[in-house]
Amino acid sequence: MTITGMHRHYVASAFPPRHAIRYLRVADQHLTRRTAGHPFARRNVVRVAELDGHSYLSRVNCEYNHVLGEICAANGVRFARCFRSEREDWILTMVAAGMGVCFLPLYSNTIAGVVSRPVIDPPIEREVCLVTVAGRRWSSPLSAFVQAVRQHRWPEAEPLAA
Repeated sequence: MTITGMHRHYVASAFPPRHAIRYLRVADQHLTRRTAGHPFARRNVVRVAELDGHSYLSRVNCEYNHVLGEICAANGVRFARCFRSEREDWILTMVAAGMGVCFLPLYSNTIAGVVSRPVIDPPIEREVCLVTVAGRRWSSPLSAFVQAVRQHRWPEAEPLAA
């Protein structure tokens, strides 16, 4: 993240606090695994350990890859990495075709034949924040955006049942 330069705000997953950064918590999102025609599609949730050995369709620029990797490794999960793409729509098309599974935020776009299931034990989730540089004046458009973010009724994360 750059704090010097043109950018004055970011929407990001939470990261360690720094004195020059101001955070506004926006929402919590369970990260989900999308499946189509897969046994997991008939269940309410999927446990991390159950992911072991499955074909994984990876988003190249996923900002959460390192966290997902750490969680999976700590729980003995090894994926068969079968494809990587920068394009989320390609990944979803491959999921719908039954080529594998992937992690996507709960409220991201989807396509027909793809379903979402939360991953638990441990839960895979993230906190989404609006991040601004502390001490800088907000422009009128940014001020209006921050006000809209604060006033928006963000969906609450639903409790997970096993």
